[in-house]
Amino acid sequence: MKNIKKLKTIAIVIVLCGIGFIFYATIHSQNLIKKIEQQKLSANNIDNYLNSIPTSSYINTEAEESFLLPNYQDLEDDIKHTYYPSVGPTMLSNTDQWDQTKLKALYEELMQNQHGEEMNSLYKVYVHGEASQNAAADHLNSNEKIDFKIVFPAIPDSCKIQFKQVMGTINLYDGNQYTTIDSMAFVLSHEYGHHYTFYYMFDDDTTALESEYAKLRQIPEDKVEIVRSAIDDDYYINNHHWYLQEIAADDYVQLMGSPTAKKIINYSDINDILHGASSEWTYYSINGTPQENFLIQLAYETEGLYDYYYSFIDSNLAMTTHQKIPITITIQRKSKYHELINGSLTCIYYEITWDKVYGEDVVYTLVYYDPDNYDYVMPLKTVYSNQSALAYIGHVSYETSMYIYSQNDELATGKKTFVVTATFPDGTIYKSDPVEYNFD
Repeated sequence: MKNIKKLKTIAIVIVLCGIGFIFYATIHSQNLIKKIEQQKLSANNIDNYLNSIPTSSYINTEAEESFLLPNYQDLEDDIKHTYYPSVGPTMLSNTDQWDQTKLKALYEELMQNQHGEEMNSLYKVYVHGEASQNAAADHLNSNEKIDFKIVFPAIPDSCKIQFKQVMGTINLYDGNQYTTIDSMAFVLSHEYGHHYTFYYMFDDDTTALESEYAKLRQIPEDKVEIVRSAIDDDYYINNHHWYLQEIAADDYVQLMGSPTAKKIINYSDINDILHGASSEWTYYSINGTPQENFLIQLAYETEGLYDYYYSFIDSNLAMTTHQKIPITITIQRKSKYHELINGSLTCIYYEITWDKVYGEDVVYTLVYYDPDNYDYVMPLKTVYSNQSALAYIGHVSYETSMYIYSQNDELATGKKTFVVTATFPDGTIYKSDPVEYNFD
């Protein structure tokens, strides 16, 4: 009897376990079916998304930002100050003269230069405190590692692609001396001109000579070999003004540079300085040195160049056309005699005059260069609308009741070539035909 009771108890337990298992299996199978259905739905959603015709553009913001911003882990160890903008290059300096606040201002100045998508491939702008032996600034292209994060349905959050992209770097030197935006604006614009023209127009000497730009600029046949060659650093420096890439960067400043880069600089001649005038002297300026090579036309004088430069970006700026009028330059030798207690003093000087042929708001600047030793163009005198078109070089003097004052700029020697630039309020710049004078 006891055995029968035990068997009944075991049977009841087995039945209850079976019922429990069936209940568990049913619930589990329902959950499993639900998960399968969810996965099917998810797969169908992804499939439908990938195969659907989009009604609006999909902007992957995080991926876009990671594409625009470079990988900063390989920056130089001696960096003291940095500024990371949301778009464009990292701004760096190794001098306290250019802290984060000034780097931000320099970045804002950079963005005032006309630009397009090429700004995204500028890696960094680096202000060096020390001067460079070879240049005030330079532009370099290099392959930089870029992290591109993929944010997309059905792709893990950690997924990213690393690839190499050609990125530009601008180095600005002598930051301990040039400590203001105004003093850096012109060279910054010129170097960005390299970045702009390398991106859109050419990337080496061969393609430069075959480019649309070369056709517009029409480099003289006897200078083509210079453009093609780069034997060594000295050769490049001595022929710097004939390299097509350098001419193109100067053209960029004239046609697309920022308002600060195109600021008029007031140059004073030796006579002004003798009478106490201060000179806002700087070698780089849009009115005094709009381009290094004065042996060719200026950018605004070259047909088709303005439209070509602006063809690469969206811009509503339209070129204002001014009629170019010939400017006549006249040079006269003069002397002034002074009686001294123990002798006499004769000062030989030269008056240079020209016609103010344009409107009231046009600024004229007299510049010179040595035709036999073309190292640079040197500005001499800026003349505004309320001033006479007159400049002096040589040994100038004036006499009071008690004293004789004189000063010599030592420029009236050898051969010099003189040119007058005319700068309009809208930024257009023309130059006169050159006049050569032999002071010997």
